Amino acid sequence: MPAGCATVGSVPGPPEPRPAELAAGRGTFPFGAAVTRADLDTGLHPVLARLRAAEPVSWLPVLGGWLVTSRELALRLLRDSAAFTVDDPRFSTARVVGPSMLSLDGGRAWPAPGAIQPWFQPP
Repeated sequence: MPAGCATVGSVPGPPEPRPAELAAGRGTFPFGAAVTRADLDTGLHPVLARLRAAEPVSWLPVLGGWLVTSRELALRLLRDSAAFTVDDPRFSTARVVGPSMLSLDGGRAWPAPGAIQPWFQPP
């Protein structure tokens, strides 16, 4: 876990801000912290646009997790299974259907890519 990070269960949470950062208004995620469940239920797209512009990586307490809204940053983290993982015990799909490409990292996610690859080929 990165130094200075809190945890939510076993998942790293936002970095703990230092007093000087708080006094200067830095070290927090004000846009993410302001998101409510009602915002997500009724106005998701404006929330995502606001986060993408102001905090492309933000901690959302309402979700208890990080949200990445930048395409470039999302692609970087999806391609780096050594630093980032989808193996989270809170992820319901893995609990319901078991390990799959949605809940496993790297080569473990695709043990037999040839099994479905023909379905995605042109006729």
